Amino acid sequence: MPRGEQARILVIDDDLAERQKVALAMDAAGLLSDTSSFNAEELGQKRAVFEPNLLFVRAEVGAPTLTELMRELERQGHPLPIVLLCQDMRDAPYVRHMRKGLVEMLQLPFSPRLHIARLRLLPTELPARGGHIKGQGAHRELSLLIGHLVKAQRTGELTLNKGVPDEGLLAFSKGVLKKTRLGPLTGEQALARVKGLQQANWDFEEGADSTADAFELGGSAAPIERGPPTAAEASMAASARGADALNVAFSIPPPPPQLPGMPQAGAVDLFGASVEPPLPSAPPPSFALAASAPSTDEAQSPILFVDDDATLVQMFSAFFTKKGYPTTTAEDGVDGYQKLLAGRFEMVIVDLNMPRLDGWGFLRVVREDFRTLETPVAVFSNHDNYREQLRALHAGAQAYYGKSLKMAALEAQVKELLEPRRRFTRVILTGQSVVMPLGALGMQWVLRKLSDLRITGQLDAQDAWASYRLQLNSGQLAQVTAKAGPQTLSGERALMMLLAARGVEGSLLRQADVSAPPAMMTQALLAKVVAVMNDEQQKLKEEQLKQAKGLDINNELYQLYTQVGPPAWKPAVQLLCEAQLLPRDVMSRLSMSAAELSAVLKDLVRRGVVALKS
Repeated sequence: MPRGEQARILVIDDDLAERQKVALAMDAAGLLSDTSSFNAEELGQKRAVFEPNLLFVRAEVGAPTLTELMRELERQGHPLPIVLLCQDMRDAPYVRHMRKGLVEMLQLPFSPRLHIARLRLLPTELPARGGHIKGQGAHRELSLLIGHLVKAQRTGELTLNKGVPDEGLLAFSKGVLKKTRLGPLTGEQALARVKGLQQANWDFEEGADSTADAFELGGSAAPIERGPPTAAEASMAASARGADALNVAFSIPPPPPQLPGMPQAGAVDLFGASVEPPLPSAPPPSFALAASAPSTDEAQSPILFVDDDATLVQMFSAFFTKKGYPTTTAEDGVDGYQKLLAGRFEMVIVDLNMPRLDGWGFLRVVREDFRTLETPVAVFSNHDNYREQLRALHAGAQAYYGKSLKMAALEAQVKELLEPRRRFTRVILTGQSVVMPLGALGMQWVLRKLSDLRITGQLDAQDAWASYRLQLNSGQLAQVTAKAGPQTLSGERALMMLLAARGVEGSLLRQADVSAPPAMMTQALLAKVVAVMNDEQQKLKEEQLKQAKGLDINNELYQLYTQVGPPAWKPAVQLLCEAQLLPRDVMSRLSMSAAELSAVLKDLVRRGVVALKS
């Protein structure tokens, strides 16, 4: 696609309703689009009439529908760049460097706000890509890379240990291994030596399809064509399964849960042999990591378990510790809350029935404290009661587990709850720019994670209330701004507005550097801002509402709030901001409880619409 050319996007999906929904969103955003199924005849007609220069396809890497689509594009002449909307993002580190074929992977489900901005950038970004990827590792890493080259039908040269006497070279044409060499060896002998490499630096250079059969690799052995695996190939494939026998420098993440109707990720076809995807769960080989990859997802997911049953606590701790999770236990809600404040946990599982502070009370204090409100909490109960489940979810729990649940099933559900944050971390570690529903992850958590990983880049976010921009330099905040209607805030007040926002979506654009030096240490700034937010919230307790002498109104933000604020709160908001009634008078006029009016005022204060006079 020539630099700066406007994208003409053909949306391909066998689900008519889904592809029409995507196309309508693109039309609304001003992008030129049309749709097609995977049917070869329909696809050919749409290409001839619409003349797309980019394909947006819902499929998984290696899925039969995608494989056949790419072959059909070859038959029709001049393949087009493909953007995948998919669930399994493990191939993203390879894809983001390529100029041809698969050039981008976006995470399901489709979000117009998150994904269309990425599609706008591709026409200018693709010509600037180098078309090559570099990395290092032994047989396992090579197996994963080669598996991608086969599944994605890549054409090019894979160089091993360039510049040394035993330099190797593997040539691919449309995913087929054509020729191979390692030092003086070629063919099967070279493959056998590749299998035995303890460490290798590798570099894949994307090539032109027309040159694939003209590679000059030297040696006398015949080129290796795709077909039944040889003994050397089968041995290489078998060793890829035996991860325990390898000296692996890094691990590969498991696929995220599959969505209904999506093809399941199967074995990787390596040189014609079946290689099962590896099980460990840290990020794939990274080509521009800002920080070293964690060894496993579990090791980076500390859990707090709160229950007064000593036997259950011991059983839970032993099971999850064995699985690799750092596990802390607490004997009741008071002890659990104190430990939650003192540490950083990815998840809390709390019993509902405990002395001193039960699970309901624990949920209440956790959700009212800005220091802890983002922590995922699952409640645990002896009673599989549907009403109790609903009550738990409405009280701010992310999940409800019955104590009759077996430990293996419980671990599976814990993994599911932890998966969104794990996926964010995996994508960040690949060096990719990210588009995600950041508010669902927790903005404090996102900023702490970016700080831990020393990420440099620009974070843009928005909700119905405002738009936000944050510049980060090596994980530290260099600048924070928030624009709500005609007003622009910066610094701590802008950060407070972002942390109090709901339904935030946004994108992180990775950058080599930013001009502004770090002005604020992220961790310290978050602690300071959250303390101020807690203090402001304390002023809105019921006794302060009755004693308040009035409100300071920001009229510009009030006008914006009348457009985007909750309709159910409108009568109270009008009495407070237009009639200038005191909170106690509003409660009397509308027969509202102090708790109900407190919720309204909390939202107004968080957004800067009002300030309470005491």
